[in-house]
Amino acid sequence: MEEKSLGGKRYFVIFKDDYSKYTYVYFMNQKSEVKDKLELFLNMVKNQINNSVITLRSDCGLEYKNAEVKAILDKFGIKHETSVPYTPQQNGKSERSMRTIVEAAKTMLYSKNLPKNLWAEAVNTVVYVLNRTGNSGHEGKTPYELWYDKTPNINHLKIFGSEVYVHVPKEKRRKWDKKGRKGIFVGYSEETKGYRICFNGREVSLSRDVIFKEATEIEIKTEEEETTSEMVAESEENNSGYEENVEREEIIEELNQSTDQTQELSKMKLRDRQNIEKPVRYRAETYYSKSDDPVTYEEAISQDNSENWIEAMDEEMSSLNKNETWKLVNLPTNKKALNNGWVYRTKLKKNGEIERFKARLVIKGYAQVYGIDFQETFSPVVKYDSIRVILAIAAARKLKLRLFDIETAFL
Repeated sequence: MEEKSLGGKRYFVIFKDDYSKYTYVYFMNQKSEVKDKLELFLNMVKNQINNSVITLRSDCGLEYKNAEVKAILDKFGIKHETSVPYTPQQNGKSERSMRTIVEAAKTMLYSKNLPKNLWAEAVNTVVYVLNRTGNSGHEGKTPYELWYDKTPNINHLKIFGSEVYVHVPKEKRRKWDKKGRKGIFVGYSEETKGYRICFNGREVSLSRDVIFKEATEIEIKTEEEETTSEMVAESEENNSGYEENVEREEIIEELNQSTDQTQELSKMKLRDRQNIEKPVRYRAETYYSKSDDPVTYEEAISQDNSENWIEAMDEEMSSLNKNETWKLVNLPTNKKALNNGWVYRTKLKKNGEIERFKARLVIKGYAQVYGIDFQETFSPVVKYDSIRVILAIAAARKLKLRLFDIETAFL
């Protein structure tokens, strides 16, 4: 990052669990602080999650390839795997996560016209939300559920950049001071049950007593409405007999004097995403894969169900031959052939029963070097325009859409 955050940070590093996809983010002044954040992360996993990191996969940056990081990894008995220089695709999961986080944070800032120095708050919010609502690769499970083994509460999630009013405790104000302070919601806290609020673009603090004004981006107000929407201080009674809940009600009453549009929006609530389920007609066609599938050919033929894997590999080879996907040729001068490998998946039904054993023969394309073996990459996926056309036709004609799998469709 080139832009300094509000707290003076310039960089951030993420540690992503390969199984659950749960992500931790740490902010730094210098890249050399990666070793400190790594040790902090490893101790946290060991003491709080009661788990151990087996392998660390990273790129070849000097912040990872140095004696200090090696000493930390040796201390915890962790294997260090690195990608080949100038081949970030070998560390694809982390690279995609980093891009997703940055693009989402950038969009959040621009959509609310917030200053760039709040990028760290936006990044922290993206990671917080993705951990609780994002895809983990396991049907019906979020990264948070797999990491902590419990369902996260998402009822407190709010719109980033919303206008808020924070209650000021009477211990921190004088007789004629305002009881509420206007700010911008910029995130959550992992340590406490509170919201991160930015005041005047220069200060960020935590608060529990927050009233949100989640409205649309464009609002038109008359001069009179602009005046009534401001918070007006009221004098306290001499007997000081009011409780904190009474003061909060006064703030709410003042907020209700805002535009009719804001009043209507405040009554709207989205459905609880935890209760959203797939249509019944789709549930029986959902498949899963087992986490203990073999990784190598040797593992596949040595397992108790080796006969199933051998049969799956025979089916794959038969399909390759039938579709004439290859032919024998002479290698060009000074060139080496790419090795191949097997990918194994046990396909499960919704009820956990085994549907079939699937084996795919793939080429280890990651061994190629950009600029030498290839110049461009292509992804054979359907265009979004085509998907939109199909959805539009189905909606107009009241058709039912079904998703199904075709074996060796790519071939």
